[in-house]
Amino acid sequence: MASAEWGTAFQADWPEISFDQWTHLLRSICGRFDAEPIRGRATVRGGLSVSTAGGVEMAKIGLDLEVVRRTPGNVRADDDHYLFLISQLEGACGIEQNDRRLQLEPGDWVLIDSAAPSAFHFQGRFSNHLSLHLPRRLLLGDGPPLLDVARKIGRNDPMSSVLLALAAKLRQQNDDVPPAEGLRRLLYDAVRQSFGRNEREAGVLMRAGGRSRLELAWLLVDRHITDPKLTPQWLADRVGASLRSLQRDFDALGYSVTTYIRHRRLCLVRDQLGAMRQRGDERGISNIAFACGFNDISYFNRSFREAFGCSPREFLVSETKIMASEAMSLAFEAKTEEVASASIKNKNIFPGVETNGILRPADRWSFGRNRRA
Repeated sequence: MASAEWGTAFQADWPEISFDQWTHLLRSICGRFDAEPIRGRATVRGGLSVSTAGGVEMAKIGLDLEVVRRTPGNVRADDDHYLFLISQLEGACGIEQNDRRLQLEPGDWVLIDSAAPSAFHFQGRFSNHLSLHLPRRLLLGDGPPLLDVARKIGRNDPMSSVLLALAAKLRQQNDDVPPAEGLRRLLYDAVRQSFGRNEREAGVLMRAGGRSRLELAWLLVDRHITDPKLTPQWLADRVGASLRSLQRDFDALGYSVTTYIRHRRLCLVRDQLGAMRQRGDERGISNIAFACGFNDISYFNRSFREAFGCSPREFLVSETKIMASEAMSLAFEAKTEEVASASIKNKNIFPGVETNGILRPADRWSFGRNRRA
């Protein structure tokens, strides 16, 4: 995980604070834990802070202790229990829970149950991680648990990229912004998919999967829109579905995966051309097309004309063409929302899921813009 993804999640100069102060912060934010400092030291290099992002509590934790434990007595003393979705940012951490032992390296994720004893080993080395506090009952329910806690999702696992994208997007949301609710549900679905006990049970957990897969796909397309490796097969691999299954999800909206990726890239090119026109920038059209993920200029020119009714060069010199292209793009987006809503209502392709959580095209595209800013 690069520091640019999180901004202040990485802190070059962590302060030295008293061990008692650090422990008090930990207990006030994460619940009851017992910590063991480095022998002979009464201070800790690090700190804790917490914020609410899109309705999800996120704690940033830095420390250089020997070990932090949650004992059976700690568990009994806490009234509320959560699932801690932890991402290792710097350093390393050895974790024990449910007779499992694992080591987190930067970029790895793990799900820890606060309702069970656990231990975090640091051996006095500095560690920095992010902890998302998720509702335990909502994710586990009251029946047999279908989530596999204390299992690591490595940084090279495709679902690690999904979790990172969702957490990063949530950090940009205010609680009262409509997309926040949909993003929270996406995060919960991604956790179920990542930590399902086996493929069959993970499939049961994702029965709302058409809708969840589709929104994950939208999010990943906007995140990787300029990357030439973004293809339908790459996207299917990242959302944990076969290419045929993902294509069926998009077919319900009236177009293919390839068409959607191309349209998002064309919208980015159009926005870049509009900005270039305003600035009087002389950067070539082909350079912009390549930078936005196209690798064939003839194909790009044909696609641009089909999508917006004019060539890229005509778009640059004509205000009328600009307005027409924007109208055609809005028509495409409106059709997406209309068909999605009709499909959900009439065909029930997204069973058991409310329709008001679907991300609007503008919301999806804002993620791509923010990433490039």
